[in-house]
Amino acid sequence: MDLSRAKLINADLRAASLIDANLTGADLSGACLDDANLSGWIIKGVTCTHIMQRGQRIDFAPGEFEKKYTWLESVAEVMLRLPLSDLTLYAGPLMAQAVNQAQGEGAIQFKGMEALADDTTLLKFILFTQYQNQQETRAKLSRIEQVINQQVAALPAPAAEVAPDEPEDILGLRKSMAIPFTPLEVRPQAMEQALNRRFATLSPSLQGLLQMIQNALKP
Repeated sequence: MDLSRAKLINADLRAASLIDANLTGADLSGACLDDANLSGWIIKGVTCTHIMQRGQRIDFAPGEFEKKYTWLESVAEVMLRLPLSDLTLYAGPLMAQAVNQAQGEGAIQFKGMEALADDTTLLKFILFTQYQNQQETRAKLSRIEQVINQQVAALPAPAAEVAPDEPEDILGLRKSMAIPFTPLEVRPQAMEQALNRRFATLSPSLQGLLQMIQNALKP
């Protein structure tokens, strides 16, 4: 996708697929990039005075946005002793949100997950910060991984199990789920409906999971 020198001032790019997009020399000032897939994008010489993130304005000095958001081959992995399910689908964004709150917005993005075994799921995260901060981010993810795996037996069970073929019907795949989803990988409306239906039954489990994540990041 060639968006070089594009004027994207105040653009709503929420959940946009910007994979490998060329934004050389573009102006992204005021754009909203919430949940956008920035994998491999090129932002050399980009202008960006600020972005809107989760309703909050984040300002950048000249060149700061490019330095912070330039794509780097930096992926962190977390292995949870939980089966691949909609619970782990929620777990990834919850972990990313908690780390971003602790580390600074835009430090990390949930990329996807993969079943390693019937009871083990590998979660993958993209790190956007500089090397020193990446080490801090990795340490936080490692601590979350440790706490969840130590306390996983204490999680309340969901009210009902997902039908074995439901993820495949919705996602078109079973062993891995890429986040954010692209139109070629998922029917977004069906996915949203399924997650909304399941949220009520997962609520106690999610609350327990969120509490574990928050406890792991306490000083």
